[in-house]
Amino acid sequence: MAGAINYQWTFGDGTISTAPNPSHTYGNNTLIPVTYDVELVATSPFGCNDTSYAQVTVNPDPIAQFSVDQTSGCGPLTVNFTNESILADSVVWSYGDGTTSDTSAFVHSYTFENTTNQTITYTVELIAYTSEDCSESFTRNIEVHPLVEAAFSHPTEECSPLSFVYQNESVNASFYQWDLGNGVVSVAENPLGGYQVNGFDPDTFDIQLVATSMFGCEDTARSQLILHPKPSASVIPSGVAGCSPYTVNFQNNSSIATTYEWNYGDGEISDTLDLFHQHEFVSTSTAPQDFQVSLIASTDFGCADTSMLEITVYTEVIW
Repeated sequence: MAGAINYQWTFGDGTISTAPNPSHTYGNNTLIPVTYDVELVATSPFGCNDTSYAQVTVNPDPIAQFSVDQTSGCGPLTVNFTNESILADSVVWSYGDGTTSDTSAFVHSYTFENTTNQTITYTVELIAYTSEDCSESFTRNIEVHPLVEAAFSHPTEECSPLSFVYQNESVNASFYQWDLGNGVVSVAENPLGGYQVNGFDPDTFDIQLVATSMFGCEDTARSQLILHPKPSASVIPSGVAGCSPYTVNFQNNSSIATTYEWNYGDGEISDTLDLFHQHEFVSTSTAPQDFQVSLIASTDFGCADTSMLEITVYTEVIW
């Protein structure tokens, strides 16, 4: 006011000031707008005064708040958020991983990933806005433990009997529970597997690995092993020693096999499937001559067994 030298401000909230141009901060802890009546009395050097009135309306801040169904877990972790804000006309969510959302749903979910080998803490922030552009924020931390991936490798289709060491290729795991599918369980990192087929048909073994981290996160990997039976090669000769030329009748007493490879040790071979056949051995030496006869019996898959025997042929007597 022109000509005034003294000022008496009454701000309407119980506070006063005598400054010519004061600043004042108003609060509103209610849920509705609050109006303050401001009065200024200005006095001149001659004691003349005048009074001016004004009103200041302070809108309430929203109350930003939310709850979650879990604050920690194994990645990928899906968290359900419940928006419990008051007076909010709009909201903005920030999930701490660079992703934001303006969903106004009362309940919504978000999935947090963790492909590292360490726990990640995501700070989730909710900013609530009123139509008057008043705002307030609220934060919570979400801990996401490393993702566990169970994996292993092994032979997938082989001949019986089979023994090998499993190759554990799991990620972020510390504890292991194996079911080897043959009645054996193990907690070793790389267990030894032993398998055998006793019948005439292939057998399938179901293998399972449960890998668990120190945080209790786990994953399961499954696989199968197909094992084919091994044939049995067996030969019954009519004799194992005689004078040259010496004819031996062979009985093929093998089982399971579908193909045969005969080697008579004299340069002659055969793939006969006959149950009985004969071969003539001729000595080319003046001393007894030994012939190493072998039979390799094989299946269609390629499993094989070998039987060996020795035939001794004496020098032919010439009169």
